[in-house]
Amino acid sequence: MNRRQFLRAAGAVGGIATLGVGGWTFLDREEFVEVNVGYAEESGLDAALSEASEVVREFDFDAVTLRLPESVAGWLAGQPDIRYVEANSQLRLHDHDETSEERPSRPESVPNGVERIEGTAAHESGITGKGASVAVLDTGIGSTHTDLRPNLGDGKAFAERSEEVIVDEDEDGTKIIIDDDAEENSDLPPWQDDHGHGTHVAGIAGAVDNGQGVVGVAPEATLHAVKIGSESGIEASDVAAGIQFVGDQGWDVANLSIGEEEPSGVIGDACTYAYEKGVLLVASAGNVDEGEDNSIVRYPAAYDDVIAVSATTGTGELAEFSLTGPEIELAAPGEDIYSTVPGGDYRANSGTSMASPHVAGAAALLMADRRSNVEARKRLRETAEDVGLDATEQGNGVVNVARAFGLER
Repeated sequence: MNRRQFLRAAGAVGGIATLGVGGWTFLDREEFVEVNVGYAEESGLDAALSEASEVVREFDFDAVTLRLPESVAGWLAGQPDIRYVEANSQLRLHDHDETSEERPSRPESVPNGVERIEGTAAHESGITGKGASVAVLDTGIGSTHTDLRPNLGDGKAFAERSEEVIVDEDEDGTKIIIDDDAEENSDLPPWQDDHGHGTHVAGIAGAVDNGQGVVGVAPEATLHAVKIGSESGIEASDVAAGIQFVGDQGWDVANLSIGEEEPSGVIGDACTYAYEKGVLLVASAGNVDEGEDNSIVRYPAAYDDVIAVSATTGTGELAEFSLTGPEIELAAPGEDIYSTVPGGDYRANSGTSMASPHVAGAAALLMADRRSNVEARKRLRETAEDVGLDATEQGNGVVNVARAFGLER
C-alpha cells in the first residue's frame, strides 16, 4: 500500500506510539484505522493479530480485516511475512445514468440488450439457463418484484441495509416504504435492495419469462443476492467476503458491477479463491468520471481471474461513458437498458454496470450446459462478434449467445 492510498482512507493524524514492556503503548491522539492485511506465513498473521485492537473479519484465504493504530499499520506493512496492508477502501457502482422514468408493469418486451446479443434465439431453442446459478454481488435484489421473485434463491448480506426499503407500490402507483422499525420489515430478507442498482442488474441477467415486464438473458437461472453494499457505500472487505462466499457455495457465475481505480489485494485474493473453486467472475470495466484516471479499467474487472466488460450502444459502437484498456475481454450493450427496479417497476439505465450482467447471463446459459467456468469463458471469447472496434474497446467482441450455441440465424 502506498502512502497516498493509506492516508486517503485513514487521514494524516499525528498519533504517537512507543514500544514498551508488553507491546505498543499509544497516546490519546493515536488514530485507529481499518485495514485489510494479506500474509505470506502464519508468523505474519500472528504479528498482525498481536497488534490488532479488533479482528473485523478472517478469510479462508491468507488475509484478515483488522482495526489497529495507524502507526502500527505502517510498521506492519514492512514485515517480511506480510504481503500487503491496505486501507479498507470504498468501491463505486458503475451505473452512469438513469435514462428514463420508472414505469409500471406492462406486457412483456424483450429488452434491446437481450435482442442485441441474440438471447432470443437461445430462448426459442429451449436454452434458458435452468440449473445454473448467478450471484449478483451488489446492493441486494428487490425480493418482491414479480419479474424476479420466481428465480430468487438463497442470498446473504455482508452489508447492512439502510433504514428505508422500497418493497411494493399501492394501487395508485405510490411507493410503499417500509421503515426498519415497522413490523412488516421482519418479512424482508437481510439482502433486500435499498438502492435499486442490484435489482436492475439482476433483471438484465435473469428476469423471468412470465409474460410481463422484461425477460433476462438467462430467464430460468437461479439468482442469488449477495449484498455487499448499500445506500451508504461499498467496502472492499465486504466485497471480498461476498466473493469468497460465492466460491464456497459452488455457484456458477458472479456478477460485479462495481469497481475502484486502484487494486485491492484482498479482493484480488478473493477473486482467485472463487475462480479456482469454479466460479466465473464477470465485472464492469467502469465509467468515465471527471476527476479520475479514465485511461485504466477499474478493479476487480482488471484482474486476470475476472472477465472485464466494456459497454456498447445498441448499434455496436463504443458507449461514450465506457472505460477501455488492454484488460477488456468482452463487450456488451450498456446504453438505455430497460430492466427491473424496486417496487415492481422498470426503468432504463446506462453504464458498464448494465453491460456486465449481459455477459453473466450468457455465461449462465453455457454453464447450465455443463461447461466449467474455464470452458464457458473460452467459448464466450471464441464466439464474440467483432463489431470493428479496437481490441482495447471490445476485447474479443460483443458477446453473442446464438453464436455460443451454434444457433446463428
